[in-house]
Amino acid sequence: KHSLEIKEINIKLFIDNIIDDIKLIYPNRTINTNIDNITISADETLLNITVSNLIENALKYSSEDVDLKIDINSISIIDYGIGINSNDIEKITTKFYRVQSNEWNNSLGLGLSLVKNILELHNFKLEINSKPNIGSIFKIILN
Repeated sequence: KHSLEIKEINIKLFIDNIIDDIKLIYPNRTINTNIDNITISADETLLNITVSNLIENALKYSSEDVDLKIDINSISIIDYGIGINSNDIEKITTKFYRVQSNEWNNSLGLGLSLVKNILELHNFKLEINSKPNIGSIFKIILN
């Protein structure tokens, strides 16, 4: 029931704040960034929920560094972890869907459904590319 409060967001400052918060939970993990100095129009609170969720998922399902690549058209969160089977990719944004083959069992299957819904409110899209045992790219398409 949150009404959208669209405003201009400096994406570098926005991402830096998210990383600072996540570092409190994952102090020994590295999140590499490649961010153009741009602004986007979005609801800052809802976009924070979305990007934080994707970064935390990347950290949960990978023991390697997580990379963020951000430009005028997209925000990409890249991990080098367990990956997702192609049969699960289309289902993982469905409410309550959980991939059964992973060891991480502290999930209700709501995070990616919420991400998808928030992005749809903004007319953004989520692209997911993944290969088992290689990693995943979750790309938010901004236009």
